[in-house]
Amino acid sequence: MKKCIPLLLLVLVWDACTDLSELERIQSDGAPEYAFALFHGEVSIRQFLESFDDTGLLIIEPDGTLTIRYRGNTIYRTTKDALAPALALLQLPIPVTDTLFELPFRYDDILEVDSARFKGGTLTYFFNNAHPDTVVVTVTFPQLQKDGQPLVLTHSLPPANGTPVPLFPTPQVDLSGYTLAPDADGKMWLRYEARRQPSMMSDTLSDFYLLMQNVAFSYIQGYLGNYLYDGARDTIEIEFLENWRRGEVYFADPRVYLYVENSFGLPTRSVVNVFDVYTLDGQVLQLTSPLFQNGGLDFVYPSLDEVGQVKTQTIVLDKSNSNIAEILGANPLAVDYDIDALTNPDTITAIRGFLTDSSYYRFQVEVELPVYGQARQFEVLDTFPIDMGSFAQVQQATIKLWVQNELPIGVEAQVYVADAQGITDSLFDAPTFLIPAAAVNSNGFPDGARTETLYIDLLGNRLQHLLASTHLILKATFSTTQDGQVPVRMEFDNKVEIRAGIKVQ
Repeated sequence: MKKCIPLLLLVLVWDACTDLSELERIQSDGAPEYAFALFHGEVSIRQFLESFDDTGLLIIEPDGTLTIRYRGNTIYRTTKDALAPALALLQLPIPVTDTLFELPFRYDDILEVDSARFKGGTLTYFFNNAHPDTVVVTVTFPQLQKDGQPLVLTHSLPPANGTPVPLFPTPQVDLSGYTLAPDADGKMWLRYEARRQPSMMSDTLSDFYLLMQNVAFSYIQGYLGNYLYDGARDTIEIEFLENWRRGEVYFADPRVYLYVENSFGLPTRSVVNVFDVYTLDGQVLQLTSPLFQNGGLDFVYPSLDEVGQVKTQTIVLDKSNSNIAEILGANPLAVDYDIDALTNPDTITAIRGFLTDSSYYRFQVEVELPVYGQARQFEVLDTFPIDMGSFAQVQQATIKLWVQNELPIGVEAQVYVADAQGITDSLFDAPTFLIPAAAVNSNGFPDGARTETLYIDLLGNRLQHLLASTHLILKATFSTTQDGQVPVRMEFDNKVEIRAGIKVQ
């Protein structure tokens, strides 16, 4: 986990960047004193923000404002998912009850297939001859064609002689490359003739069944059902604030983006089951928007004359069309959402759609937090190890800290000294204001740098506790300019310059 205290780490962890050979002796009447530069460095706003977070994407907007964006998991569904309910119907056993039989590619406003091209699958059929004569059977599928010719199957069954004779072996037809199209009345038929030999008398068959298995379509058109597709639940954690302990942070203009790519040629609507924001104080706040009046948002989709096209859509939820500013603007820790997709949401069968074997639906949620807003008493707590072995003989020390700050963020801090048994001391008698916030102009951008010089005396028990410590615990409180009373912005090249020196005896 990345630390959220880069400025103070640079100042306090001097053992990692100090060479005692650079000591400069200072003449004095008492014990010898040594002074040396402890640290000189700069921390830009880029480093500062990236140290808060390692999953968000840092963006520089055209006006110089910085934005952190978090994206959730991509929800991806294909034709296989969309056709699963329809295929479950089409692959049921079909009892053929007459010599002219309508194939059930229509199911009471649940499914109506207008046309299709098979990519794969098999057609299996079975029937019995219960007659005492040889029977020649011709089965024709007028609307199931390949290379312009209907599928025609012919079989000869021996006499029953008192016991029905089944068609054996059970034949299978590879459906790859076949097309299916209705007649002028929108129907699809199977027709069979069973002629007894040698009289050529027409008769019927017993126990005639069809079965389609492992069916796949390269194209299917019609009313393809009103089905709900699970989008899977996801949580976007706002890691920018993961070490947050208390305080107030307000983002002036947060937004949520819903990105949609859709090549399903079907009316589709999002179904928002859950869209909640979890806050620091334990609240769970629900997103509301007039855009969700029908339970969700209607997605754009290609029409019948746009087969193969991918429609893209970006839906923006902001303070003008939702309560996102209220629920995401202050104290957000995570966004929890569960959004499904519903095809043909209004169940209008007259609206015909299509799917191809390459059709897909892709959906993603993005949370945008502009680094524009206010923070007051924004507190973080963190721990980091130190090694003070090089300073074992030091009797007293003074750290001089000089800071020049172009950021509209000030820091008040207390640093606790700790060993394996726990906290033993602190570096300050009380929380101390270390870094002043820069002033801002009327647009919220920093307007010049602020400079501060601070002396930190380390002697007696406090010094001994520090020399014996194994780690430091930082409790830092951040506030924007004017103690968080005005919204501020930060630019990419804003930085903090820190110079630190130490005098030891």
